[in-house]
Amino acid sequence: MVNTHLVALRINMLLSILNRILTIFMLWISGKKKKKISSRPLSRKGGIRSDGTYPDASNNAEAFYIIE
Repeated sequence: MVNTHLVALRINMLLSILNRILTIFMLWISGKKKKKISSRPLSRKGGIRSDGTYPDASNNAEAFYIIE
């Protein structure tokens, strides 16, 4: 005859161990998936600079009329 109390204790112990293993695995996986931050600065394409000048004359409407 099987003692159901002992079986329940063993199942509970196994579930506890599996839960701990799963937690460690999930922490390991989340640590490996860090986003890579680019060290290269991104350049702006066109637009006005902070000092009010344009990097390319074709982006400046006033300069367009002067060129024409």
